[in-house]
Amino acid sequence: MMRSLIVTLILAGVLIAMIFGNAAFSISVLADRIGGVNAFTYRIASSAVLILAVAWLHARLTAGRGWLGRAVLAGVIWLGASVGLELTIARAVMGVSWPNLIANYAFWRGEPWPFVLLLELVAPVLFGWFRNRRPAGFDRFS
Repeated sequence: MMRSLIVTLILAGVLIAMIFGNAAFSISVLADRIGGVNAFTYRIASSAVLILAVAWLHARLTAGRGWLGRAVLAGVIWLGASVGLELTIARAVMGVSWPNLIANYAFWRGEPWPFVLLLELVAPVLFGWFRNRRPAGFDRFS
């Protein structure tokens, strides 16, 4: 259990670093070259790919008995760390107002970021299921 928690926390740090680095790249480099909307679209799509890659790695490193609990814990930790860090940086460092922060999470208005965060929550479970499922008919021969 301790090994899987350490793996989950390390991968959370890696994921957050990659997503924030990706955001910095899209804002500071891509926005001027391809436009703000295209840079935002790139940031959303590439963040989703990064999340899927880290979730796949998590499933590989924590496979076996008890995988579901480890996968759910990973999703909760990754989501909580991402939202907590994002809100802290936006409020404390950048001075973004609460209404503007909340507007970023307005999925009912078509904001895509909440779906990226939802992916953080469900991707470890999805990849864990793919990694740990039994082939059809496996139980017949055990």
